Amino acid sequence: MSPPTAFGGEVNQARPPLSVGGFVLSNRKPGREEKMNLKRRALVLAAIVFLALGGRLLARHVTHQVTPKNIDSQPFAFSVQVKDVAQVKEFEIVVKQKPNHRAPIASATGTVDIAPRDKKKAESPAVTRVEAHTVQTYTFRVSPSDVNRAHFTFTETPQDPRVPFPFPGDYWVFDLSQFAGASHK
Repeated sequence: MSPPTAFGGEVNQARPPLSVGGFVLSNRKPGREEKMNLKRRALVLAAIVFLALGGRLLARHVTHQVTPKNIDSQPFAFSVQVKDVAQVKEFEIVVKQKPNHRAPIASATGTVDIAPRDKKKAESPAVTRVEAHTVQTYTFRVSPSDVNRAHFTFTETPQDPRVPFPFPGDYWVFDLSQFAGASHK
């Protein structure tokens, strides 16, 4: 029979406690308080890992559909000008600060996507971006046959826009077919 310990348990003298890296591993069963400490440590570690890896997944991502009817109710002063130039539609989308609203961030971007037709991926046109003070102007050309499948997306994300992964943020999507008939402010 083993001698009693100060806490009323018995010590197994056949195997002495192990010491690994300064921690003593006892061969006795952990008490209730030790179990709670282990659970707390595990929860804290799990929370740290979750926040480190899952933060982007939980971040805010909002898509706003911009139409001629709601263009004035957006947080920025958007204007869309459309011209017929050499058998293509030339679009100019201007993004400005509205009075009593913040300006668009400098890292904002604009892209044009054309939905595929007959499983053939359409090539997106080049977008020219000009920034002067707090005004951003995006200019691009789309063939009339592609206008019904084209969307312009103004993206405001806090990250570097050159990183090729989608990030949380706000996305304003313009269905270009709704704007192709006339200019809108």
